[in-house]
Amino acid sequence: MKRKYFAYIFTCVITTWLMIFCACKKDVPVETEPNNTFSTANEISAGNPIEGYIQEVEDRDFYVLTLHENVYLDIQLSPVRGVNHAIRVWKDTINGPVMIKYIDDLRKSSPERMRGICAGPGILYLEICHGNRDVPRAEKEIPYRLLVIAEHLVDYECEPNDSRLAANPVSAGIGMEGFYSPSFNKLNEDTQHQSREEDWFTFSIDSTVSLPLLCDVEVTGVPGINSVLALFDGQGNELGMADSSPNNEGEMIRGAGLQEPGTYYIMVASADYQSNNEVPYMLSVNTREYDAGLEMEPNNKRANATLMMRQSISGTIFPDGDIDYYIYKSGTMADYFRISVAPPDAMDVSFTVEDERGKELFEVDNGSSGEKEIYPNAWCEGDIYVKVIGKRGQYSNDLPYSLAVFRVNIANLQDREPNDDKDSAVTVQGDTFSGFLSYRSDRDYYLLKYPVRSRKEFRISGIEGGSFTVSVTDPLGYIIKTVEVSGKTEHVFSEMVDKSGYIIVESIIENYDNPYLIQISEAR
Repeated sequence: MKRKYFAYIFTCVITTWLMIFCACKKDVPVETEPNNTFSTANEISAGNPIEGYIQEVEDRDFYVLTLHENVYLDIQLSPVRGVNHAIRVWKDTINGPVMIKYIDDLRKSSPERMRGICAGPGILYLEICHGNRDVPRAEKEIPYRLLVIAEHLVDYECEPNDSRLAANPVSAGIGMEGFYSPSFNKLNEDTQHQSREEDWFTFSIDSTVSLPLLCDVEVTGVPGINSVLALFDGQGNELGMADSSPNNEGEMIRGAGLQEPGTYYIMVASADYQSNNEVPYMLSVNTREYDAGLEMEPNNKRANATLMMRQSISGTIFPDGDIDYYIYKSGTMADYFRISVAPPDAMDVSFTVEDERGKELFEVDNGSSGEKEIYPNAWCEGDIYVKVIGKRGQYSNDLPYSLAVFRVNIANLQDREPNDDKDSAVTVQGDTFSGFLSYRSDRDYYLLKYPVRSRKEFRISGIEGGSFTVSVTDPLGYIIKTVEVSGKTEHVFSEMVDKSGYIIVESIIENYDNPYLIQISEAR
């Protein structure tokens, strides 16, 4: 992959060099010194190259370009052997020239190029100087060649759009193209992504629109580029971020929730400070009505969990590493709940259940790819938080999973997890109780308490497709008798209970859909 990428870069460098030097067969004019200030800048015009020399270590060459219409500029600077040069682009304003771009992507003996500056009518200054990536070195014999090409592009980004304040407007349903050009933005002083070249776009949601909306944002792939895509609200809060696809492939943010009217922002960048001056990306934005049966991104934290308005909801694991939180309002009364996640084929998911205080109650990861994950008897009180996670490397933007949460209405259900040891054993109430094989290798402890020593009859009803053992112990927990129950069969046996003891149910083959049943009576 690296060889192919470097070969691609080398081809681009040679192509750029040939474009510059073959752009015009007639004699190319040479700079007129001194031209090291704005007031002494040499005049140039689009489409006509000019040559100059980095004659001294401190040398700077200024050129002035007057534009009479709005155009996109492709600025190309040929390589000079042993010299690391750079381009500074200045826009003339009523308060004097203001630097809008500083292009210094490559090292010595390499060309520099930027495509996509939107300018005119007005005046631009181009400054050729030493870059800061190598030790400055004068070269009086070999000239550089500067060429500015004016392009009339339609529906393209308008550089500089390097921040939210300079974001380009983009409309839903109408694509906009842009270039990953240049590789670095030396004017970007953000501490987290210093010198990263970023393209910013903006769109608005009118107050008359019915909210909330779901927003899908996509950027297409470009050769040699590892894309990063992000969506923000007007306060700068991140609503979605995508950086999971490999080089050459695009990124997508799907189902981001737009809760309020106002301005929203999109940022496109290269993750690895790469550039491509030839192939543009295509950015598209679309909004759609919110359906209460769908997740609303971002929901990767408890604080922004998607509210479940129904007993079931659909979501997607996208991008790779996505985490989806949901909140189910169960009321104040504690109860049993059946919680399940059905993934698409070939996807392995798991989920965690947390209470309203953030305590993790259960983690469920029993099935493999394509198999439903079920917790049949989650004992919960108050709001229920469910966190759905996909196995790393498994994700899809259009194949959803389904999450379901609903109350369990089974008479005599007493299996309250966790009850997998003596200390957490559930005290049996009455003569009949039910329980579930709640997870792989589940073990359920039940405490028996009677006023006198007596012989009891135990009648165990099995589960179709399931298998488990039932053991009766003495008061200290030592097993007296064990029977195995397979399938939907019934086993009956008698055993003496010395005032107290335990029933232990241990899973062999799980079936999470139906409970086992144990009835206790006096032995005849």
